[in-house]
Amino acid sequence: MTTDKESIPEWLKEIDLARATENIILGIVLFAGRYFKSIWQALFSPSAIQSNVLLNSEIKPLNSPKFSRPLTFLVVSGFFYLVAAKPSFGVPILVGSILDPLNGLIEQLPKKMEDLTLAKISAFMVPFVLFVALYSLFAKIVINKITGSANFKVQLNIHCYTAGLFATLMTFVATFEGYAWDFALSDSTSIFGAIVQVAYLLAMFGLGILILGRYVQVEIMATGEKWYRVIVSLLTAFLGYWVFVVPLMYLLSPLAERFK
Repeated sequence: MTTDKESIPEWLKEIDLARATENIILGIVLFAGRYFKSIWQALFSPSAIQSNVLLNSEIKPLNSPKFSRPLTFLVVSGFFYLVAAKPSFGVPILVGSILDPLNGLIEQLPKKMEDLTLAKISAFMVPFVLFVALYSLFAKIVINKITGSANFKVQLNIHCYTAGLFATLMTFVATFEGYAWDFALSDSTSIFGAIVQVAYLLAMFGLGILILGRYVQVEIMATGEKWYRVIVSLLTAFLGYWVFVVPLMYLLSPLAERFK
């Protein structure tokens, strides 16, 4: 007596396999399209993504999103930064105070193609997402104290996208900076190469300023307050967060050592 599995014709198995493979490829293409569209819109045409994603206070995710969801955007951007940028480019001083105790966990991040599933990436990125969520909570509390108007889900959306954009920028810099320096220092194109290098550095610096500007802009939209009150709130939240987190990471460092 044959089982149902054994009775399935080979040609039908191949059709099912082809359909599953096509669905996976289609999902990757659609996700990549939404991801890069989200980066472009957040930087250069932010009105749609601000109203549809960043200022959306609903806990339930969008059913048919036109942009990457905030937590997914943060997870993917942060993963590529930790894998591609951090080993060669390093980290800013303040960010390093968080990431250094977690180096053991970072070393365990999946790097082989067969291991790169969104579920595995998300599981490894949970500690880093929690830091962004904690920062969002700090911002919500401080903004409520100063302006009286802040929603945690909106703050989480904003900070996931802001952190994700900075991670993407750092990944881009780490990827192309070496080529820019090689081109600038080559003997045959020394003058032109130097101009290209300066233009490259100015462009990266300009993108960093643009990300900060979009961050403040959407915070002003979220709170409806004057720009100077929002900036005071954000600076206070930033200082308070690092005063709290740096000692916390020092206390948790023995636990983080167990990941090595």
